[in-house]
Amino acid sequence: MPEGPSDMAHAEVSTLFTDKVRDYIVGRPGYPVLLAGLLMESVGARPGQHLADIGCGTGLLAQSFLQHGFSVTGVEPNDAMRAAGAQLLSALPSFRMVAGTAERTGLPDASVDGVVVGTAFHWFDPVACRAEFARILRPRGWVALIGNERAMLDAGDLALSELLAHFRDDAHEQMRMLEDCAPAEFLGHATRHFEVPHRLSLDHDAFVALVFSRSYMPRPGSPRRAEAEAMIDNAFSAHAAGGRYALNYRATVYATAAFGGPAQAGR
Repeated sequence: MPEGPSDMAHAEVSTLFTDKVRDYIVGRPGYPVLLAGLLMESVGARPGQHLADIGCGTGLLAQSFLQHGFSVTGVEPNDAMRAAGAQLLSALPSFRMVAGTAERTGLPDASVDGVVVGTAFHWFDPVACRAEFARILRPRGWVALIGNERAMLDAGDLALSELLAHFRDDAHEQMRMLEDCAPAEFLGHATRHFEVPHRLSLDHDAFVALVFSRSYMPRPGSPRRAEAEAMIDNAFSAHAAGGRYALNYRATVYATAAFGGPAQAGR
């Protein structure tokens, strides 16, 4: 599920990205192949476990775990995103998508072995979703909060950051960063933290889609749409090589092996 201010009403969250599904599918980065394996080492996750992917969006994170032999239930409030994810992953019998939020997943008690959240935690009410995660997890179930964030390493990274900042208010950028959402406080004192660098290479169409997939970027027909399109074209012309725009990312992971159990004793 995409980024946005955490205090936004659920009614708005469930519709905000309805007209950005195509951009999200074409432009947004997936997660590193190594991620699921590192989580297996870190929290004892193992193939065959049943996971809930909360704020599943179009299934970008779910794919990483499905490829490693997990079964995944995606929980997503946005109808268009949920339909797109269900269609994209329809060939995989170990995946299903359901309507729900982090605070009210609709899943049965003690029904999953792990909960994963990919670039969506800033949308959640931490108190309510903590109780919900504890309810749906089996004993010693694990939780991983994952951010997929740009790393400012090259001129192309900086150019994209400046372009987005031209249209974004401070609240959006602050809440985009997983670290700003106190993930270790949410998970407890046994939190494990690691990062996985990776790179994204985009053609012009995918680069345009990546930029316009942001919740705050101008919609078609809005007064600033033409300005945004011109800035995107200028950035691509200046920094693409061989028709591809390279971006550096880091998957930031905060995880605990026993959510609501010994890992949070004394909280």
